[in-house]
Amino acid sequence: MRIKIKNVMVTLMLVVFFIIFFEGCGKERKNVDNGNGVGILENGSTYDLGGHVVAYLTDAEVLEYEENWLVVTDLEKMNSIYIPDSYSKILDIAIENFSIINLKYKDEKEGSVREANIPVYLSNRENDILEIYSSTEKVIVESPISAESLPKTVWEETVMNGEKIYQVAFERIGLVYDTGSIVYGGYADYRLIVRDEEGNVVSSQIFMGYPVSLEEVYWIKDISGDDFPDVILCAFYLEGDAVYNTKLYFMVWNSEKSVYESKSLPWNKSINMPVWNEELSSVIFADVGDGVTMKMFSVEDGEWQLHGELVKNDKIEKENGDIEIYFNEFFYTGGQTIKNDIKIVLPEQNMPWSEANSIWCLHNTQNEWLFPGYGNWNTIEETLNGDKIIWKYVQTNR
Repeated sequence: MRIKIKNVMVTLMLVVFFIIFFEGCGKERKNVDNGNGVGILENGSTYDLGGHVVAYLTDAEVLEYEENWLVVTDLEKMNSIYIPDSYSKILDIAIENFSIINLKYKDEKEGSVREANIPVYLSNRENDILEIYSSTEKVIVESPISAESLPKTVWEETVMNGEKIYQVAFERIGLVYDTGSIVYGGYADYRLIVRDEEGNVVSSQIFMGYPVSLEEVYWIKDISGDDFPDVILCAFYLEGDAVYNTKLYFMVWNSEKSVYESKSLPWNKSINMPVWNEELSSVIFADVGDGVTMKMFSVEDGEWQLHGELVKNDKIEKENGDIEIYFNEFFYTGGQTIKNDIKIVLPEQNMPWSEANSIWCLHNTQNEWLFPGYGNWNTIEETLNGDKIIWKYVQTNR
């Protein structure tokens, strides 16, 4: 009988706790083949991997996938990885750094003992891991055979710092999995890695739960002005009716620690239509709420600062049908505030974000788009090993 696991994760965890308590999962780990041809996870047993992580087999429907599963569950974080069970008889299972599941199994057809390594982060147990999107259920949709070709370099750039040359790369380090998200059909784990001219690893930052659809959406910019190029990653993009919700990760180089660090904008709402203005060294975006206003942020003394904003002030409807809209334009620099008053007469004039000569305009030639919706971006389909098809953005001029 198949069990529907969707929406019953808490119940499942209680069942697992019950099994562990009464079966004693704290027993010594060892390879098990008791002579009767029974693997360690057969007959409904639950196996303790240490660190409050257990493994078991189940026949279930998970996120609309119907399979026989090998399940690895973190009881502390309440997260589970579902791996299609094609391993005949599992002789031993272990988890390494909560990121690699190591299996030893007997192939019944071949009659031989084999090993498999399944790279995927189960849980974020370390502070230096950036968890982009968390999920309680991860269904592996890529064949474990693909692990043999990991890490996979998604993109690589050569950057200069003075006379020194570095290679900055974004690598996929784990198998692709589904979380049930309606936005993106595949997620994986990645690392942003920096190597010097001799190939030595200078810096490595792990990203957990990153959308595969956006793995190639990035920009190299010197955000902090220290002459070491920084990296801008787009981790979310959703296009709506005149709204382009975007989430960016600004990975800024810390020269003292020789590492890229995430430096978030001091902004707790979504950003829309973000652009980078190289001359102003600023990120500019729209705040779409009751009315559209524009914000500009720059890094000063190592931290993001509000450098400018455009705020709607008043609206007057004239007898001749014209509409006058008044804006206040503010620039904050050197501890001073510069204020400009702007009047727009509709329908004769364009709004500031539609006027090509305005720094607030998406189409200003000095502004480079930091989202993949239009311009030189296309979407393609990629077929994973295992026949799962995922789509992703690619830039045509790279």
